[in-house]
Amino acid sequence: MLWVSLAWSGVMSGDDEPSRDLAALVVPQDGRLAATGDRYEPYRLVGTDGAPVAAATAFFRDLLAAGRAESTVRSYGMDLLRWFRFLRAVRVPWDQATRAEARDFSRWLRVTGKRARPHWRGGDGAGVAAIPAGVAYAPSVRAHSETVLRAFYDFHLDAGSGPLVNPFPLDRSRRGGRAHAHHNPMEPYRNERSGLYRPRVPDRIPRSVPDSEFNEIFAGLPSHRDRALVAFYVSTGARASELLSATLAGTDPGRQLITVVRKGTRELQELPASTDAFVWLRLYQVEMAGLIPAGRDDGDAALAASHGCLPDGRGPGAAARRRAARSRACPAHDDPDLPHAAQGRSDPPGPGPSRRADPAGGRAGASCPGPGLPARGAGRPVQERGIMTRVQEQDAPGSPAPLAPAGRHARFPARSVTAGWPVTRAGREETLKWLTCAPFTSGSAGAQKGRALGLASVLDWLEDQPGDSWQDRWLASGADSAGRGWRDVPAGWLASRGSYSDARLGRLSAALLTVICADVVRPGMSWFAGSVMRGGHLVTGMRAARDPDGFARLRELCDRDPHVSPGARAHVLHRGAVIIGAKGGLLRQITAGDVMELLDAEASAHAKPMPHGPVSYLMLHRMGIFEASAPQTLRELTSSRQRTPEELIDRYDLAAGQSATCWRAT
Repeated sequence: MLWVSLAWSGVMSGDDEPSRDLAALVVPQDGRLAATGDRYEPYRLVGTDGAPVAAATAFFRDLLAAGRAESTVRSYGMDLLRWFRFLRAVRVPWDQATRAEARDFSRWLRVTGKRARPHWRGGDGAGVAAIPAGVAYAPSVRAHSETVLRAFYDFHLDAGSGPLVNPFPLDRSRRGGRAHAHHNPMEPYRNERSGLYRPRVPDRIPRSVPDSEFNEIFAGLPSHRDRALVAFYVSTGARASELLSATLAGTDPGRQLITVVRKGTRELQELPASTDAFVWLRLYQVEMAGLIPAGRDDGDAALAASHGCLPDGRGPGAAARRRAARSRACPAHDDPDLPHAAQGRSDPPGPGPSRRADPAGGRAGASCPGPGLPARGAGRPVQERGIMTRVQEQDAPGSPAPLAPAGRHARFPARSVTAGWPVTRAGREETLKWLTCAPFTSGSAGAQKGRALGLASVLDWLEDQPGDSWQDRWLASGADSAGRGWRDVPAGWLASRGSYSDARLGRLSAALLTVICADVVRPGMSWFAGSVMRGGHLVTGMRAARDPDGFARLRELCDRDPHVSPGARAHVLHRGAVIIGAKGGLLRQITAGDVMELLDAEASAHAKPMPHGPVSYLMLHRMGIFEASAPQTLRELTSSRQRTPEELIDRYDLAAGQSATCWRAT
């Protein structure tokens, strides 16, 4: 390959370093970063001979194995392409590059500036040398390039396929000590892994527009969908691509939350949004009812456009089928004098009202009005109009509220724990024999001995409590109501007998999990929510002792859904194990009321809501175990009924003039 086989020859300075005239250096625009369309190798760095660069290919595979997104591979590939082009210009192979080449490359990015791209009429421009454009690369681009190249050479340094010394080392002052040594906890962390040639990136002032201009832009949006997208974009801070991943099941107007798929982790996350955004979303849903066919199994896209059922307008059909549906107009104001786009603007293909304004300045067709983006005024983003929507009150005392917890529990009651069952009424010898045989045995003799000692301590502790069954003694001990501090109860019992030690208390605590999995005792939901961590031991024990087929089916449902991350799957399985641990039975006997009781207990035990509650309800519902009247989503369960557009709008005192009349007419 030309990039690898080149050998540098030039003038050397007195210090045996190359002396280059960077101002006259011409870097050819050869090579390219090619998209392959293959999920396992989405991008490939191609050299001048058309063959892929093996060093970059191995680095890209390592990035993908580490869970990096395809967009990250593309970003890293562009930096590597720029570096390999520079090495070709100075005639140095990549695996023989030294700190001198890294230094000159950093200077070249800063001084010589961007390259002039060949015009598209002149072909691809391969092999054509570029002329300095006089505009330096931005500090953020140079900082990103330094980080990428340092990681690239660190990878090959560890693999033994690159130079013995990284050409892009860390800063001299950062190499000798530990990062964040002697850090003051009252001060923020600094970037103490800065590269030697990494530039200082100035803090940018966030881009913004005045409120008056934003109101004008918002008023000029041609559809309810655009207004909903902008309102969600501004209030949540999510990316546009993340908002387009939201589904109907992931929108919760009652709690003002919308669930999106985050770009980096690909996990579901609930984001708080403004109430206006949900009003616009509901108006769009009412307007497009019946025009967008059903989509995926987990719910239709909440902000899907009628462009072949894909949010971004790209459908598998012909171009004529991918145009926006125009069967119903959605003007920003129901005003006959509202001007339309400027003369000469072309109309999209297919039937529908024209976007051109008629000579009289009215609407182009009284029978079927068009979307109507106002004409641009001089020095303004759109033509001056009144503010579209102004929220003057945040309270909504007259709006229908979601069902109270008491109402939800009355409609879907949780199962009650029976007074006694055969296992909890068994004697000590029978219970100990049951707990020391399969599936509760351990493969290690030492671990099995420690477990037997712990089980004996648990039974001794419970036998000292009043009651006719192990469940009665557990409740009488006070550990169930102690919550997080339940370990203090058996610790006090051990101390009263003069046999307390941390080892004995640890064995007793670990053995209690075995007692729960064996259905000897059934702690309450509040105890589980505050005491049991999600380490996987409860799920493992319940799967082995209670319901192996049920947990296998639930895990399969989670793995089948691409939107359920491994973290969400762990929460789903854990909640299923908690419910059968507290209520008994199998997974197929869980009810919607059981799930609601657990979620309420988690909300009471933790300051912040536990994640993936809606996903847990959805996965259990997909097992087909809930009663027939149970809603499909948690949002439907926590709402009394579907609100009408009028009720959504009337929650606020909107000073919108004719637009409020237009909304109600919709």
